[in-house]
Amino acid sequence: MSWHDTGKQSEFLTTRLSSDTQLIYDGLANKVGLCLSNFTTFVAGFVIGFIKGWRLSLMLLCAVPFIGAAAAFMAKYTVESSSEGQGSYSKAGAVAEQAFSSIRTVVAFGGQKRETRAYLRHLDDAFATGSKKAIVTGVGNGVFLFVLFCTYGLAFWYGANRVAAGEMNSGQVLNVFLGMVIGAFALGNIGPNISAFANAQGAA
Repeated sequence: MSWHDTGKQSEFLTTRLSSDTQLIYDGLANKVGLCLSNFTTFVAGFVIGFIKGWRLSLMLLCAVPFIGAAAAFMAKYTVESSSEGQGSYSKAGAVAEQAFSSIRTVVAFGGQKRETRAYLRHLDDAFATGSKKAIVTGVGNGVFLFVLFCTYGLAFWYGANRVAAGEMNSGQVLNVFLGMVIGAFALGNIGPNISAFANAQGAA
């Protein structure tokens, strides 16, 4: 009832329900299991790293806030852009449904081009929103990979120094490195699934 109370005559309920339901399904299907699996891998990798070499793990941990900041920024912008994109698509669907339901009147008065222009205008708005979201997602992934590769170099440099000083052996350095790297990769794999959750939240 709240939908009709807001007076959204420009949007058809069936179009909005169809598009929003698909987004909500994408956010609630296997993405939940993947997120839980990656989160468990992330925690296990970091625990192993701290057990084998807490100094090296603590130093590598400085990269986590940068990764988290990039993920939070991507999720926040994805929610906003998803809501805007869904609104544009629903308006375009409303124009199409209205034209098809009154197709005789549209043809009788030669309104095909006008309806087509109105439909394409809403699609252009959705395309602009999707382009911005793609750019932000690409930048976020680029920042994540940059931090990750910088972490690789830092880990090998510090690990070599600890081996030379006799505080760690090569096996411990490798254990810490693999544990932290696998944990970081698992944390990065949560990002795309969070995007699906953000889209579902925007649709809801």
